[in-house]
Amino acid sequence: MPQDKDRAKEGQFTVVDLSRSQLTICSTSSNGPSGFKFPPEVIKDLEVVNPSQLETLIKAFIAKHQLPPTPLIIILAPDAYFEKDLTGSESERVAQVQEFLDAVPLLSASFKVFKMQDSQRLIVINRHLYESVKRSFEEQGFKVVAVTPAAVLADTKISNQLSAQSCRLILRKVDYIKQNSFLTEPAATDFHQKQKKFFKTHQTMLGILSVMFVAFSVAMGTILVRRPTNKPASAFLPPASPQTTATPLVTTSPPASQSANFSQLSLTILNGSGTGGKAAELEKILKPLGFANIYIGNTSARPSQTLIVFSQSVTTETRSVIVDSVKQLYPNLSNQENSQTQSDVTITIGQTAP
Repeated sequence: MPQDKDRAKEGQFTVVDLSRSQLTICSTSSNGPSGFKFPPEVIKDLEVVNPSQLETLIKAFIAKHQLPPTPLIIILAPDAYFEKDLTGSESERVAQVQEFLDAVPLLSASFKVFKMQDSQRLIVINRHLYESVKRSFEEQGFKVVAVTPAAVLADTKISNQLSAQSCRLILRKVDYIKQNSFLTEPAATDFHQKQKKFFKTHQTMLGILSVMFVAFSVAMGTILVRRPTNKPASAFLPPASPQTTATPLVTTSPPASQSANFSQLSLTILNGSGTGGKAAELEKILKPLGFANIYIGNTSARPSQTLIVFSQSVTTETRSVIVDSVKQLYPNLSNQENSQTQSDVTITIGQTAP
């Protein structure tokens, strides 16, 4: 009988339990789970106070226990995230997500909706915290393959308390845990997600085509400007007049490389301000950046301020350009990352809209 797909040989993975106050590690190379508490000057209230000191603590712990680099699974303890069960229609769930995010006291929140046995559960985590822990282990040769909340393990009957027994059970459910991770993109189940997948798959080709189109437009413009007229120039000489210098009209457009980048992204603008026309107004600001796939509409959600949600595929530089552009209309905004968003960029205009 073939071995179960989600069964992994013990010793191939290391499991890290990350809670609000401590970090616990379990692997078959050790006698049992061991760990250390976070000093308040390093991590406090789920916020990383000193990233370099956190890296030093993890490095020293690995060296002390002689842990070999392996693929690594991070399990987020229940006190390391905020959660809410979503109910009602799709629009009602969207409103619940926005309302819950507004109430979460995190500076760099990431969220994902997980399908539980009989519900959909919103999990919100501090992206900076798990990325700092992830980076610290990867600096020592580990490869983080999953960042999974403990709530996901409820369906597998695995205890939230890390022990030798729960560690062995986790190692037998590696595939399931990886599929239910913050690092895993959702399946392309609707038009927007399929479109997003297409853009990612053909990113290089679309970039080349965009650059070629820009080059072709420039070449055609040059030919038309230089095209000679068939009529004699002397027949149309105007009377002599004082020489004047025309002031050229200055226009701005994004560089070809930037246009290619934005043209591959899907953008959704939702008006949650309660005032008509705000989504179309913002579209006029963002379209010149090079967006080719824009959807605008209204939402019943009424966030207190404008929110930008980026997918993991949007680069830091691109995010900065978009945020700066949106701030022209809505200076008091917030932005987050969500691995399950349908569009690459989703902007919900808040009630504080001018």
